[in-house]
Amino acid sequence: MTADLKKPSQLIRTGDLVAAQRELIGILRADPANEAAWFLLVKALPAMPDKIAALRACVKSNPNNQRARKALENLQIQWAAVTRPPRFPEHPDPDNLPPPPSPQPEPAAPQPVRRPIWRWLGAAVVLLVALVILAALIFLSGRGGG
Repeated sequence: MTADLKKPSQLIRTGDLVAAQRELIGILRADPANEAAWFLLVKALPAMPDKIAALRACVKSNPNNQRARKALENLQIQWAAVTRPPRFPEHPDPDNLPPPPSPQPEPAAPQPVRRPIWRWLGAAVVLLVALVILAALIFLSGRGGG
């Protein structure tokens, strides 16, 4: 890198893009064929249209510069992808619309688990029998010992 590009390069690294742009524009006014200055200017420009304009100016001042042409082509492709118009017009022709997507069935809400009443009745009978046996044992143990 030449000495005149060290300062703008440092300004770009520190984030002072406006000062870097001023330095680079001064360099390019003096030497429009300075490819490295053009590419640094592209780095210093935040907006894609400005980057494209800078590369166009670089190609204009260096018509045989394949690196600048390729970089310009790549930026134009990126910009076209970002600014692509919507797929369908604002007022589409109703006869040419794609079919609507098929509706998906709503998932069924989970049903609460219902336990049969027989389970509760069976548990109550077992508990009642256990209580009767316990009462009988207490009654019989009280009669036999006394």
